[in-house]
Amino acid sequence: MNARAGPDVLQPAHARRATDVALRPASAARSATARRWLRACLLLLAAHVAFAFARVPGKVYGKRAAEIAAYETRGPARYLLGNAGLGGAEVVEWLRAHVPPEAVVLWRGEADGTFEVLAGLLAPRLLVADTALAPGATVHRVVPDGDERPLARATLPDGRSGVLVVCARADDLALEVR
Repeated sequence: MNARAGPDVLQPAHARRATDVALRPASAARSATARRWLRACLLLLAAHVAFAFARVPGKVYGKRAAEIAAYETRGPARYLLGNAGLGGAEVVEWLRAHVPPEAVVLWRGEADGTFEVLAGLLAPRLLVADTALAPGATVHRVVPDGDERPLARATLPDGRSGVLVVCARADDLALEVR
C-alpha cells in the first residue's frame, strides 16, 4: 500500500474505489448478454429476409413480367379495358391518334364503367362534359389560369365532321360529332 494515500495522490484506476471493481464484472456480463440477443435478432431478421426473397420472385416477378409484356404488346387502352371486360379501346386509340394533346374532348353518357379510365387514357387532352359548353362553342376556358383550349374537331372514318363527343355507356364507348 502507499503510505501517502490521500485525495491529492494519484492512484491506479483499479485501486480508486472498491465498488468500481465490483461493478465491472456485472456490467460486462450484461453487455455480453445484450450482444448475444443482438446477434440472435439479427440472425432471425436475416433468415426472414432470405425466406421472403426465396419465396416471392418465382411467382410475382414472372407474373409481373408477363403483364408488362402484354401491356407493351396490346397498348394501354386494349390492355386496361380488355382486362376489365370493357369495350371502347378502338375509340380511345383513334382519339389518341387524331386529336392534338392540347385539345378538349367532350363527353356525355354514363360516368361509370369505361368512362372511369377514359380521362387517364386520353391525357393530356382535357375531358369536359358536353353540357358544360354552349352548343356553338369552339373553345373551352380553363378556369384556374384562364387559358383557352380548342375543342377536338375531326372527320370520323364514316365521313361525319365536327366537334367530337365521346358517348360513354357502361361497357363501351362511341364517337359522335356535335
